[in-house]
Amino acid sequence: MGIDTSEIVRALASRWDEDLASWVDAGAAAATSGRSRTAEALLPLLVVDRPEVVTALSDESAYAGPFGPRGVHRAEPCFDARRYWRGPAWPQLAYLLWLAGADVAATSVRGASASGLAEYWDADDGTGLGAIPQSWTGLAVLMEAAVGS
Repeated sequence: MGIDTSEIVRALASRWDEDLASWVDAGAAAATSGRSRTAEALLPLLVVDRPEVVTALSDESAYAGPFGPRGVHRAEPCFDARRYWRGPAWPQLAYLLWLAGADVAATSVRGASASGLAEYWDADDGTGLGAIPQSWTGLAVLMEAAVGS
């Protein structure tokens, strides 16, 4: 007996918010964090085709930074480039977004290197934050091999 993945994909697709160009939590009221544009909210991109999300991941006024994708859309009121889960680049999210088709590998590898393989880093200047080094930042090695940096 297998899992019906089409039902999961349909459920994810139903959470798409056209105004935010992001997926939102089920039943999220307008004033909750479930409606914030975050990198993890974009992970349905792994199974749902939304070309505008891929474009936003390459847009420096949205998610893109010279050192990887920001964890929070730059226009969100809660965005803070160096505050834990409020804006820094995270290697595990960058890896998943790269798998989903976004062109984030080169900047993520640059950020991992500039930060000293930090747990997370400022996507604008590469300053390492959190634990340095961090094992999961080794994902940059996989991305580096793919982009040939």
